[in-house]
Amino acid sequence: MTSLTRTHLLTNKREAVPSLFLSLLLHRKGADIMKIYVLHSGQPSARRLAHHLGCASGTELPEQAPPVIVQWGNAGLSRSFGCILNGSLAIRLAMNCRLRERLLSLNAIPVLGMQEKAHTIRRYHAIVFQQEVVALYKASGISLREYARPAPQDELYKEIDLNVSSRELRYIMQFAVRSVYCLGLDFACVQFGVRSDGGIRVLDVMPAFSMHDDLAVRMAELIAAFANRYTEDQSTTIIFGADPEFMLADSSGRMLSASEFFPRFGRVGCDRVVQRDQNSPNSLPVAELRPEPAATPKDLFRNLYRAMLLGIKKTAPSDAVWLAGGMPFAGYPLGGHIHFSGIAPNSQLLRALDTYLALPVFMLEGEGSMSRRPRYGFPGDFRKAEHGGFEYRSLPSWLCSPKATRGIFALSVLIAASYRSLKKNLFIYPSVQRAFFTGSKIEIARYIPDIWEEIEALPLYGDYMDYLSPFKHQIWGADAWEEGEDIRLAWKLPPYNNWYIPNTPTGLCYNTEGNMPEQEREVYG
Repeated sequence: MTSLTRTHLLTNKREAVPSLFLSLLLHRKGADIMKIYVLHSGQPSARRLAHHLGCASGTELPEQAPPVIVQWGNAGLSRSFGCILNGSLAIRLAMNCRLRERLLSLNAIPVLGMQEKAHTIRRYHAIVFQQEVVALYKASGISLREYARPAPQDELYKEIDLNVSSRELRYIMQFAVRSVYCLGLDFACVQFGVRSDGGIRVLDVMPAFSMHDDLAVRMAELIAAFANRYTEDQSTTIIFGADPEFMLADSSGRMLSASEFFPRFGRVGCDRVVQRDQNSPNSLPVAELRPEPAATPKDLFRNLYRAMLLGIKKTAPSDAVWLAGGMPFAGYPLGGHIHFSGIAPNSQLLRALDTYLALPVFMLEGEGSMSRRPRYGFPGDFRKAEHGGFEYRSLPSWLCSPKATRGIFALSVLIAASYRSLKKNLFIYPSVQRAFFTGSKIEIARYIPDIWEEIEALPLYGDYMDYLSPFKHQIWGADAWEEGEDIRLAWKLPPYNNWYIPNTPTGLCYNTEGNMPEQEREVYG
């Protein structure tokens, strides 16, 4: 267990050499330490980090800057320059107490207010790099102290095990990662206080902090691994999946339990959310479509349609209405999660999905979708998957519109393949975050033309133009989907279109344009 003072979070006098693991990581085939440069203003921790990375560092950029720059302190570099870890705009947000408090509050992250004082009985420091908590330290010494800003400089902190099963630590680690992300940072030290009533508060977010050698080695390993993945060509085929949610209602609009029709697991199943009704403790109200993953938007769309046909079969001959969107029933937020396999999550990819996917979809959302946030559907909402990929969770259930569904699938594929070429991170601007959480489409609409112009300039855009052009026109029209409408009508499913006969091998698949090749309009049972 490492002990340290807050001033030394962390310095010790030992000058360790880079670890064997890190040396192998940096020098393995295809890796190159020239991929990274540490830009700083003389901080010892920055030099220590560069030493363990085995890379160059300095107070000015070299003439030919490497593709990944670690900015330790604000040297004025932003995302538009290249891949900057901790851009200058993000650092300014984190250092501005008022803006930091406002953004954390918008994202439903508990933060100590500027004028607020709190009795804190426990204090923590969480060191974060992108989606990982690198280390967690707990204060020892005086058990109760009243303060509105961080604790005195001589307070002693000890490192604690990240795997300890504790609700408090689990929330602290979640809030730490989210705090760093919503401020636009890639790494930081997030300081927490826990009040006597158990309430957790973010006290401060420090983009630059002092480190001892052991912590510097761990940071260097994560930065090197990121740089290798970011700069290497995508050699693995990316597989995509989805699990959009929907709910059922009777003809009078009363909510029906999905578990009356669907099993817990399977291509059409039930989410684990339990009905908030004391008379129905075992009822599962939210249904999920779980189509087979695919490598192309076309195949994933077809697989989704097949899952919908199975759902039709399971609900027949009931008059159950299918509802989607953000929140067709109060208290039951729905998601349209997109799954990525064959590519690891990082902040650059998640921010590209936020700007180039979530904001266009935002223009189509109904009122229920706004109600999901900020608890659900916040920027960068994701979950790691066991297969090494991840699930992007910021979107509401897009099943309201088959045209939007196809566009979302195509845009997800395009962004995953091209995110390194996409330069914008619009959520770095407080006004965009405010508009996103308050539902101001007028504010967001100003950015959509520039977003789409950049999308259309991507080399792979032409491969998905048949799906993305109709989606673009839908977004330009700001034609919000109707969350109270039966989605089977838009998808031309029974009972609104009775062409489909269960147990037949082939059925005509809904086609948004009506002019696609015959094989695009077929779904095989």
